[in-house]
Amino acid sequence: MAEILQKIFRVNRYIGFCVSVIFFLAGRNIVAQSNVWPDYLNVPENTDEEQQGDSSWLRFDNRLSWYEKVNETNTIDWRFENKKNSFSQQSHYFLKMDNRESREHSYSLPGNFMRKNVLGPSGKIGFEWIPKLNYKVRDDSSTFHSTVDIGPVAEAKLFSVPINVRTGVSTDVWEEAMEGNNIFSVFENQSWDAGYYLESEFGDYSKPVFNMPFYFTLRASGRSIRNAGLGLVMGNALYTKEIGLGDSIVIHISDSLSNGKESYLNQGTMFTTSPWRILHNFSITGGIKSAERLGFRLLGYYRYNYRTITYPSGTDLYNDMKGKNNKATLLLSTQNRYFFNYNGGIELGWNDQDWMYKNKNIKTRIIKSDGNNNSLVAAENREKMLATANNKDNLTFAANMEHNVIVPLFYKFSLYYNFRIFRESKKYSNYYLLIDYGKADTIRNQLESDGVDNFHHIELSRRDSNSMLQGGIYCDYGKVVMHNLRKSLSGISNIRKNMKIGGFVSLSLNKLYLSEELFFQGQKFDYIFKKLHTEPSARPQQQRDFYSLLSSSWTFNDNVKLVCSWNERYGDDGRWYGKEYVIDEDERSDYYAIQTKKNDYAITMHIETAFTHFKILAGGTFRDTYNKSFDADDSIYVPVLEGYRYIPFIECETMLSGFYFKFKIKRDFNTVDPELWNKYKNWDFTFLMQKEW
Repeated sequence: MAEILQKIFRVNRYIGFCVSVIFFLAGRNIVAQSNVWPDYLNVPENTDEEQQGDSSWLRFDNRLSWYEKVNETNTIDWRFENKKNSFSQQSHYFLKMDNRESREHSYSLPGNFMRKNVLGPSGKIGFEWIPKLNYKVRDDSSTFHSTVDIGPVAEAKLFSVPINVRTGVSTDVWEEAMEGNNIFSVFENQSWDAGYYLESEFGDYSKPVFNMPFYFTLRASGRSIRNAGLGLVMGNALYTKEIGLGDSIVIHISDSLSNGKESYLNQGTMFTTSPWRILHNFSITGGIKSAERLGFRLLGYYRYNYRTITYPSGTDLYNDMKGKNNKATLLLSTQNRYFFNYNGGIELGWNDQDWMYKNKNIKTRIIKSDGNNNSLVAAENREKMLATANNKDNLTFAANMEHNVIVPLFYKFSLYYNFRIFRESKKYSNYYLLIDYGKADTIRNQLESDGVDNFHHIELSRRDSNSMLQGGIYCDYGKVVMHNLRKSLSGISNIRKNMKIGGFVSLSLNKLYLSEELFFQGQKFDYIFKKLHTEPSARPQQQRDFYSLLSSSWTFNDNVKLVCSWNERYGDDGRWYGKEYVIDEDERSDYYAIQTKKNDYAITMHIETAFTHFKILAGGTFRDTYNKSFDADDSIYVPVLEGYRYIPFIECETMLSGFYFKFKIKRDFNTVDPELWNKYKNWDFTFLMQKEW
């Protein structure tokens, strides 16, 4: 088992971290590209078999960074391996220090010893140890936490399917409120507890099973300590098959179940346990890839996801939820047969969330109150909390489409067009009646919305890395329309428009390179219900910016290169005084009132020198900023941000006696910073040292 420690850490993290991440991501509506085949439907890359024989090393890595806060990472990796045994020991140290507030030290020392060729050529058995320590120092109080996992590990193959098992005992030592920063007080007032763990992995997702197009892995983990136990089972399977004429189908299934509660450090001072919860997430995807026909290739897949989260003993949380997500996608692309190249796709999704799905007594609840919720009897208060949770039930429909077209033209010019549009509609159907002093009020969820986001990009350009001259012009236009369907929030329904127009050109001679990009971009914000925003401070905002990005480089010889850039921006922002927003007939309307004018530029110059064993990059950036804001009393623009920044820097990189060193130092001189000369601020210091034997 050449890299057993990596597997140990990967499985161990499933216990606490991965469970929460999986369910968090599954519950989000992510606006992804609709013209991309998902990675989890691709055949995994097959890794090479582990090489037998000697494989030993000693690696050292130290990284230090200081930019107001100090971060240091130190890693030592020692491994010895031959045909009979393998030994691995790692050391990881991390320091995070705020020189005025706190310091945090983290240290881990994982290692293992494995005996090879036990009960067969693929059998391995050994012992592992994973001690961890975390020490947080504060002026008022500090905390200490340490865990140690120790126990046997084994690896084998059953009918060529790998099996990994690790088990053992775990100890937890902590001190919740240490006085001052004396770490030795841990030995006087510490608390501790012991537990156990068992983790196993069956299968290898990167290799097919019995040389068939079937890939799977199954992981099971369990841990119990400090009156908190958590179990997790996760599995993934992928099956692919060609069905003739170049077509193929693919089926992917994943399932995970987590049951229990965790121990954690609450607000950095007290150890506590999370509520008992059960998380279940199941998904199945079926797809088809067609062969090329008439120059086109069609791909499609359908995905169904079912997830639940329940709190069996935490009824006061009202966070039980069941979700059903469906997604259907079609992709189409050309295969270099026509005068154009195309790829695009369309995606439809519909999702259903059901909160407190095990407590659906009646759809409409009648709750009585005297105006003070605290005076409700317990039964009525619970009914209100339950009804409020039920009001989060929602049905979401989403449609996403994207098209890309490239038309090659004359002299290596190409015409490129991209169009994207996305719509999402969310509806909340539940409600309840709240009777307050004899008056009934219907309580609904006010977050119902319907939004459309579309974007266009067109470009005429010549992009050829082998050509001396390149350039092009382009235009972007985007529009977002958001409707809030409930009356209470309908006033913020709005339309946002974005536009960008620009061009670029670059010239590459023997030793000289020049490039320039000019573009204008603007944003216009508008309300749908304009009469609700007649106050001057509530009128819609607008913004305009003009950019110039100039860069150049001159290569003197193989060892010396000079690089320069000049980036400049002119911009303003303000509010639109349209006639729909102006009630007073005598007030001027239909004009753009500029509130802030902005002008800033940055000039960067550095020189690069590269020799056989030594590299230096040195230079600096000068940035001048000048902002003016409109003063309504005097009807003039007055400076509000006027100053400059100078940032010199130097980077060195070298190899000495097998050691690799990299050093960087940078200082930010900002004239608008009141702590400009504070010796602990505005420094960026980085040091890296690596060595491998």
